[in-house]
Amino acid sequence: SGNGGGTSTSYNTHKETKCTDGYTRNADSDGKCVKMPPQIFNELTGKAKCVYDKLQSLNLFKSTIGEFATGNYNLTFTNSGTCNDNPSEEACTEPENLSNGNITIRILGSATNSNKLDYAATILHEGVHASIYRYVNQYKKGLDPNNRAGVFYYYKYYQAQNSNDFGTAIAQHQYMQDAYVIPIAKAISQLDGNRYPLEDYLGFGWEGLKEDYNYDQYIDANGIIQTMTPTQYNQHINRKNEIVGSSSFAHDCN
Repeated sequence: SGNGGGTSTSYNTHKETKCTDGYTRNADSDGKCVKMPPQIFNELTGKAKCVYDKLQSLNLFKSTIGEFATGNYNLTFTNSGTCNDNPSEEACTEPENLSNGNITIRILGSATNSNKLDYAATILHEGVHASIYRYVNQYKKGLDPNNRAGVFYYYKYYQAQNSNDFGTAIAQHQYMQDAYVIPIAKAISQLDGNRYPLEDYLGFGWEGLKEDYNYDQYIDANGIIQTMTPTQYNQHINRKNEIVGSSSFAHDCN
């Protein structure tokens, strides 16, 4: 289906029929409709560009941002300009030309000068947020993309309306773990050379959910919804910071 839930194939094999919006006909002989990938443009410079290129070379955008991408759109990363005319703002999503499918992400200031593994996580977080925002904008126009809690509220609302497997609280929490926390943790672990068990990298995913969306619920081993305690969250973040402090990722990016 084309609802952004991570499915990549729409089984409309009638070749004379138009694919669902956001899908294109497979060039292979099976003729299936497959999801159109987002077009991602890199206008970053210096160390930021070097880190971005390492993400791109491992195809980690596909396993993170791709989970949220719906349809064909252009996503541009840059470390120039300002965010909302505020020199102190470090990251923002600008849908300045969204009607033509164009979204610009600016990552500025101290965010650009952060540890390289942290910077890679910021790029992934911002790309996922832009994809979430674009999904919401299909149904509710005019939202400020940088009101992240509001965007995320409507993302869950419209996903529940449009997806048969997203309508329950359990399904929503499971989806955010499977499509946000775990893919980002896996991506950062890969960049870090898989030095530690995957669980040690979960803080890289949870930080974005908690700080951007005030989202702190998860499904435990018994399938029960739990709210992460401040102590649990701090343990994830402390472990993340330990990994960042000892990582040699992108040591050649200056």
